[in-house]
Amino acid sequence: MIKLMKHYATNGKIKARCWYHRSPIKDRDCVTIYAKDYTREFDEIFQNTENDSDSMTDYFEKSRFRIYPDSPLWEQAVARSER
Repeated sequence: MIKLMKHYATNGKIKARCWYHRSPIKDRDCVTIYAKDYTREFDEIFQNTENDSDSMTDYFEKSRFRIYPDSPLWEQAVARSER
């Protein structure tokens, strides 16, 4: 069970620091959760994270995870993004 806290997300065993941003993606309401660290904890909590890092050009991006209205985490994500 994933819980979204003010400054981190947790699955009960692992904590990953993150922040939340609500904005539409391709005309669909969405809350994007961004990892604050370059560690693997965020990727272990959320499946199918996105990360467009390109090590060939020394461009490193932190992972992100998108939550849409049909997700069971939607209400938690919206509440965190509005604070």
